[in-house]
Amino acid sequence: MHIFDRYLAREFLKFLIISLFALVLIYILIDLVGDLDYYLSRHTPILVIVKYYFFYIPSGISLLFSSAVICACFLVYGRLIREQTLLVLESAGVSIYRLLTPVVILGCVFVLGQFIFYEFVTIPSNRILNSIQKYEIEKQTQQIKSRRYNLFMRDLKRTLYYVKEYQADIIGKKVLNANMKDFIIINFAEDGTIKTRLDGALARYTNKQWYGEKVIKRIFLSSAKEKFEYYPEMILPITHNPEFFLEELKNIEELQLWELFKYLRELKKAGFNSAKTELEFHFRFANPVTVFIIVILSLSLIMLVRKGGVMFGLALGLFFAFVYWGLIQICKAYGQILILKPPMAAWLVNIIFIVCDFILFLKVKKSV
Repeated sequence: MHIFDRYLAREFLKFLIISLFALVLIYILIDLVGDLDYYLSRHTPILVIVKYYFFYIPSGISLLFSSAVICACFLVYGRLIREQTLLVLESAGVSIYRLLTPVVILGCVFVLGQFIFYEFVTIPSNRILNSIQKYEIEKQTQQIKSRRYNLFMRDLKRTLYYVKEYQADIIGKKVLNANMKDFIIINFAEDGTIKTRLDGALARYTNKQWYGEKVIKRIFLSSAKEKFEYYPEMILPITHNPEFFLEELKNIEELQLWELFKYLRELKKAGFNSAKTELEFHFRFANPVTVFIIVILSLSLIMLVRKGGVMFGLALGLFFAFVYWGLIQICKAYGQILILKPPMAAWLVNIIFIVCDFILFLKVKKSV
């Protein structure tokens, strides 16, 4: 059976690559046609569009890999059913589970591959995509005045910033000058208690430092005791450049796993709401398992509906895949509003489908 195992694995990988190429190509073409007016209105060069969609490919692969797995399963085993190869092997006493083993093993490998690909290829590519869109397509290079009100920011050093009015003159990615009016800077200890608080009337960014005017510093020595200090002018303990206050921190979807873990830990220490971040962290582990679940589901459906037609089974497999992704989005929404705890919201659908896969896999033998 080793020769047949290699044959199945080779055929499965071949059809997986073909299916994935076709699905990603269709996905990109649909996106290109939908955004064509967007590119034309900005006189985007063709080379920039090509560059943009080159870095768009990893996102399409991560999104459509499970669908390509379904197609590959039905194409490979569907052909074996039509050619009655499976019937011959079963008649020779080969277990149906033995015939499915090569693809099941590949499914386990794909779980690790999907995880690594998303962390080290998709996320960096998405960051480059945002840069291309902002600076090469939308051409944000002209000097503009940026003014924001009631600005809340937080960093990974347990510091919270509130600025009533923030103004900066920027050109491209570079800030020429910036100032804050009526600002508050709160620094938290590791246990979530407040260590210091700075209240100031004005802050200016000069010579790579922030200078505050009319600053009141409160030092919290204990829960019932604090110390006040007043400074007509002082150097503020802000380590961030003005650009930090012009845009939010990276979307958590663009943080790699170790960055996400560190960010989540700091949010919890500072006492901020971390439900969305915790959900994303657990989903990074739950999402790759989808590939294995889809493999087992597809193989089970192939064997159970082979008499009803391979195309019917393929449609059924894709239907279950859409149901799966729909349930995931519902659970993520419930997890963000804490109706479900984040770990449960990330893993609930996987648990349900794993049970369904187990039941279907057991029925495969009875259907033979």
